[in-house]
Amino acid sequence: MIHKLGLGTVQFGCDYGIANAKGQTSQAEAFKILKSADKLCVSMLDTSSDYGDSESVIGEFISKYPCSLDIVSKFSGSDIDIEEALKGSLKKLKLIKLYGYLIHNFKDFKKSPNLWDALGELKKKKLVKKIGFSLYLPEELEFLFKEKIAPDIIQIPYSVFDRRFEPYFETLQELGVEIHTRSTFLQGLVYLDPKTLICNFKKARQPLKKLQKIAEVNHIPVNSLCLNYVLLNPMVDKVIIGVDSLRHLKDNVGQLKFSARVAELKPKLDSLAIEDEDILLPYKWRKN
Repeated sequence: MIHKLGLGTVQFGCDYGIANAKGQTSQAEAFKILKSADKLCVSMLDTSSDYGDSESVIGEFISKYPCSLDIVSKFSGSDIDIEEALKGSLKKLKLIKLYGYLIHNFKDFKKSPNLWDALGELKKKKLVKKIGFSLYLPEELEFLFKEKIAPDIIQIPYSVFDRRFEPYFETLQELGVEIHTRSTFLQGLVYLDPKTLICNFKKARQPLKKLQKIAEVNHIPVNSLCLNYVLLNPMVDKVIIGVDSLRHLKDNVGQLKFSARVAELKPKLDSLAIEDEDILLPYKWRKN
């Protein structure tokens, strides 16, 4: 299943993640991660112009170590020149085209619907192979359906806890839309001790305790349960995970050996779904 793995690179350019105690990943460590990801046949890198130096770090790596990784980037802003933004990203990435280019913030699209047509022009010019959206809310996807907009790619949060988009998977597959998922580990929330959770995170205590109990009883690491649960969904095309070190990458790849056992535990893991968006959406965490 490793061909379904994609590597999130926000930590190459920013200090990111609720459980991240190491801060931004150094360029030297990022290069080690990227070399190993390519060798292990991880298929994709996910980045964004919003991720600090991430695109530049990837570009420096590509210039020194040509690789076969597909690259998806994203942009923000409702009044920007998208072609100039893309060319800026391509310059940093030292590429002539991208595999995918996504609207990072759906509010930008709602404010300027012409962004979608502009993306289509970039596709016609062969500066990007596939175009689409990074979404947070099911109602955003429903809006696209209503407007008969069919992206090539949607990137969505999806995890053992967050299954809000699951009812739409079959329709998306029928439309030929690639489903890329993120937030497999809820930015590291799954690793925290439930007893230490404060504020709105208290709502996650019971589901987190249940997940950790399943892991303990079955002698399977928590990250293995979370990662394999998402990878095992046949309708998910790519699973984007972030790592902060080479060891972290190898540890996650090593969890794939538990896939058959995790498949047997699916009914128990299915019961962990959370509906409360105060827990599921990181952008709401800062407001509580």
